[in-house]
Amino acid sequence: MRKNNFFNIRPHDRMKPKWVGETGVEDGYSEFSEPAYCIKAWLELMTEYRKENRFDNVHTIVLAYCQGRNDVDVYDYINYLCKELGLFHDERLTNKWKYARLAQAMARYETDYELDIQEVMKAMEFFNIFIV
Repeated sequence: MRKNNFFNIRPHDRMKPKWVGETGVEDGYSEFSEPAYCIKAWLELMTEYRKENRFDNVHTIVLAYCQGRNDVDVYDYINYLCKELGLFHDERLTNKWKYARLAQAMARYETDYELDIQEVMKAMEFFNIFIV
């Protein structure tokens, strides 16, 4: 796993500032000073997907998240997340608990990291980021 990046988050594009807590980039992926900043970056991505693009289900989120990547089979990823969450691929994520479970499943898929759902819930409250 890259330094505190259990979601394999890529750096922001050049039009935006780097992620809060980002300390560098290795092999095209961000490195974070603390795990909480990785969660914050993921929450910001999910918020952007939902509010700006109306991506609010596993299918659209994974397609956006994996855009430009050739190291992952997006349909395997979608099927994995749907199985883990007990959701259909086009079923809307309607509350913060579902997003926390999505975070846990994505971290497991991306890096085999066992993310505690409570860490995500605490980050939502601490950083005041509520996706729904």
